[in-house]
Amino acid sequence: MSLTTSDVLTAFHVVSTALTALGHSIASQSSHGQAPSVSSVQSYLTAVQAMQEALTSSNIPPDRDLLAAIMCLGLAELMFPGPSEGLTAHTNAISRILEAHGPARYREGVLHKLFAGFRPLLMIKAIQDRMPSFLHTEDWITIPFETSTPSEVQSLLSQSAMVPRLLRQMDEINSQAINDENISVASQMLSEFNNLLSSLDEWQILAQSHEKRPHYSPRNLDMGLGETSAAHFPRLWFTSITLANALTHVWSLQLICLLEIERLVCTFSLSNTPRVNPFDDSNGGSNLDEARKLMTKICQSMDYLLQDKMKLYGPASAILPLQVAYAVGILDPHGHHVELAVIREIIDRLSQKGLRSFPSHILENNPFVHRWDALLRHYVWNGMPAS
Repeated sequence: MSLTTSDVLTAFHVVSTALTALGHSIASQSSHGQAPSVSSVQSYLTAVQAMQEALTSSNIPPDRDLLAAIMCLGLAELMFPGPSEGLTAHTNAISRILEAHGPARYREGVLHKLFAGFRPLLMIKAIQDRMPSFLHTEDWITIPFETSTPSEVQSLLSQSAMVPRLLRQMDEINSQAINDENISVASQMLSEFNNLLSSLDEWQILAQSHEKRPHYSPRNLDMGLGETSAAHFPRLWFTSITLANALTHVWSLQLICLLEIERLVCTFSLSNTPRVNPFDDSNGGSNLDEARKLMTKICQSMDYLLQDKMKLYGPASAILPLQVAYAVGILDPHGHHVELAVIREIIDRLSQKGLRSFPSHILENNPFVHRWDALLRHYVWNGMPAS
């Protein structure tokens, strides 16, 4: 269908106001205050109004323009403090646009690039919300990538597509009385989480086989924190931002699996075969021991993601890893005081960069904290049953 001049002007207005809003938000990052600038708020509201008017007019812009505009508004939203209702509204709008047009539309060209850019955000949000979506169906996993090779992150997301469904099931069976039927369901879920852990191990082995050098190595950095324990915390440095993003999400998914397995074992009195981790020579420890190590690796990775040259991409990819690491850390605040200090220092730095929503995402509206703290009734953090 050809576009009229009026259609083109409407689409241009929607995209240009969204770009202006993002530009003003980025410019306001230079302010170290907790409130965004007046101009950034005004331009954001103007862009939202332009979007609303376009969607209710007879000249609704093409999905390409709508998706580009929403991407700008979503990035701008990260720089506003407090809860993320606006970001949620934008991601819901993206989902509706994609689903309405079907997976075949996003196989090639600009639309494929937009889809590939939004897919991590939407699939990670499904994990945070513990709610599967259309993106977790086979058609949406395969059809958009029929003419291109998915990146490491995209293949990882496809491999872990069952996670939101499993998390939703966890909430359902934990809200019900323990009976034979739920114990049977829990046992099946235990197998699925263990299978996913093995699958994530295989993903790492395959990814490493494509490289001639290790994906990351330790590096001591002077973070300018004075004589604090966090200042001497070793950091991990990666061979690329793509691998850093992928591996921190692999570790996050593994952490989710390990902690949910512990919940199943404790709640339903299930037995679980000790895990053999191909990346850890000291096998034989508990799931909580492995969780501690993964949490530490995530914390050690944040400085790489927060380099200035990563712009918004690095910090935006840190939300889920930081949420998961913080939820594990506060299970034992004394034993993990160094890691928690690093996380809080990272959040402070993100806020100073203008990403004012991060304290809310990590500390206040963390979707994992209130579920995993139930483990404190069963364990002390050395992995032994609590007395």
